[in-house]
Amino acid sequence: MLVALGIMLAVLSVRDSHGHRHAGRFDPKGFEALFEADHADVVARASAYLRETDGLQWPSVGALDPNTAMRGVSQILDRPTLKALAKDHTREEIEAFADAGAPLVAWRVAYFRPFEYARDTEAVRVTVDRTGRVTAADRGNYKPAGTRDLPSEAWVSQARIDAAAALRIDAERLQPLDKDALPPGARRLGYSDGLWRVDGLELGGFSVVVGAWTYGSSIGFQTRVLELRGPGDEAPTSWGSEAWVAAVLTVVMAMMLGAWTRDPDPPPTNPDALLVPGFALGVAMALGQIGLMLTSRHGYHPGVMGVFIVVAIVLGTAGLVFARARRRGDLEPPSPGIAIALVALAVAAFIASCWLCGGPFARGCCERCGILRCTAAPLIIAALVLARTRPRFAGDAMVLSVVMLTPHCICDNLVNHHWMAAIGTSPMCFFLFYGTTLTALAGLRGVFSKLTLTLGVLALVVTGVLAYTHHTYHFPW
Repeated sequence: MLVALGIMLAVLSVRDSHGHRHAGRFDPKGFEALFEADHADVVARASAYLRETDGLQWPSVGALDPNTAMRGVSQILDRPTLKALAKDHTREEIEAFADAGAPLVAWRVAYFRPFEYARDTEAVRVTVDRTGRVTAADRGNYKPAGTRDLPSEAWVSQARIDAAAALRIDAERLQPLDKDALPPGARRLGYSDGLWRVDGLELGGFSVVVGAWTYGSSIGFQTRVLELRGPGDEAPTSWGSEAWVAAVLTVVMAMMLGAWTRDPDPPPTNPDALLVPGFALGVAMALGQIGLMLTSRHGYHPGVMGVFIVVAIVLGTAGLVFARARRRGDLEPPSPGIAIALVALAVAAFIASCWLCGGPFARGCCERCGILRCTAAPLIIAALVLARTRPRFAGDAMVLSVVMLTPHCICDNLVNHHWMAAIGTSPMCFFLFYGTTLTALAGLRGVFSKLTLTLGVLALVVTGVLAYTHHTYHFPW
């Protein structure tokens, strides 16, 4: 029963993940001109913009020198909008729309210094399109102790003038826009202190929207192409939160009922058998991440590559050990103290995964991320607690863990960037939690003594991620 419910949760997640009618991959054939840009010219334009702009300075030391800071260049591609426009408009119309200021394809230049970036996520980013127009710029500096004061009307008015100058348009064309007109996917623009629509720049129901914000030591503006909602328009169709609530309550009740009933002797099926393909899936995803990094034209971080190589080895070893012990019938549940430690390791991996996300701890980077955190993850922990003495809950934890891997993450970091470039969203947000849960399940089901070294390495990885996130975000102290 719980296996079917886990599959239902996965279907719900995938349905919400791809519920927008414009979702899917975009075929760039015929639109090669949109992607033509010299990276050296892009960097030169971004650096020139920084020299012209006094506001974008290092929060810690003041004036930013683009020549001494480290930098990286990444392409920003609005796939859903391009796909929607390509259905009803010619290539010439789309190219003219982009050249007039619609940021369908642009290049983001990020300037940073390694120590300050790791400590305070301090960075300055400038986004430039193929015409040299600056479509977005922001200065990031994470200060959790900083207060959020609403800016004055004078600041908003000046931000409007500055954004118009960067976009090379008259400030009068930036018309005020109500946040209720934004579609659900425009999360960051919804936090803007000033929000405007570029008058006279529309194509096929899509408009160009500009938002500016300031909080603490962070400041910036962003331009996006959005399909705005009218006063009577409804949100894009999805199954909504009601289906999620009903599914989760059903799973909870089923788990409670299962905890109060006795296991049949002998059991009709062995839920431990699900762990072996679960480990195979984990290894495949780790190798997929490695493959995407090696084939990416943007390069990769050697440290991240090393972590995924270690994780692939750990999961592969754990899977082989568990399969061998299960075939021999050499399974012995660990002591209560060891079981608590294994569950605690899975909880630590979940916390580390949440801290690595770019959104708030409970809400996540998007709606689906928050739903998974508040529904599937607690059920997985509960199933782990019960799995030591009740084998069927090992299968429940395994199925629900797979739900956490449905592609949904939109945090553009060193891991997700390669998946987002390939499929639009990333399944790796909770991959550390998934791998740790599987290995903890194997230990709970009776192979802890054979996985001591493997679990030790995994614990070091989790501890390292926790240490990095604490060093970056200074939470909880």
